[in-house]
Amino acid sequence: MKAPVTTAGGVPYVVGLDLQKARDAVWMSGYHFIKPHDALGRGRTQLMLSNWQVCDQNPGPGKIDKETTVKLGVVRKDEDCPSVPLPTEKPTAPDGVMPYLIGRSVNVVREALRDDVHVDADDLKSGRPIIVENHWKVCTQDPPAGAPLPDDKIRVGAVKFEEQCPAGKAG
Repeated sequence: MKAPVTTAGGVPYVVGLDLQKARDAVWMSGYHFIKPHDALGRGRTQLMLSNWQVCDQNPGPGKIDKETTVKLGVVRKDEDCPSVPLPTEKPTAPDGVMPYLIGRSVNVVREALRDDVHVDADDLKSGRPIIVENHWKVCTQDPPAGAPLPDDKIRVGAVKFEEQCPAGKAG
């Protein structure tokens, strides 16, 4: 069992801990603004904190202002941490320009763009219904990134995260 590495009066190093222990260690060190996020960019909510492990933290260990939010990137315990940071910020459509959506979770895309446009999502493999949207990643988008955002709807083609996008499709 890993224990947090403490720093004299600062934020402890909590990478590798389960989220419950990490939150407790950060809280007990006097930092009460703690924000976990899905390190795989899938937009999943962490309900059972002990089922998630910390992959990265920002800021790292050390003394910082107590009002600083400590961000913890987490994955489920049965998942590997990403080798490179994945985008976790929601895509936006500033000035009516279509953002790059490839590789993002369908639920993140729908939630991020819900005020701008309707999102139609289709399974690219076999026409399966997309019910649990955070299990699906975007492989195609219409219109493409950089194009004007339409007034009515956009289309995304998706596969489950553990699947490869079909040949000739990005993601």
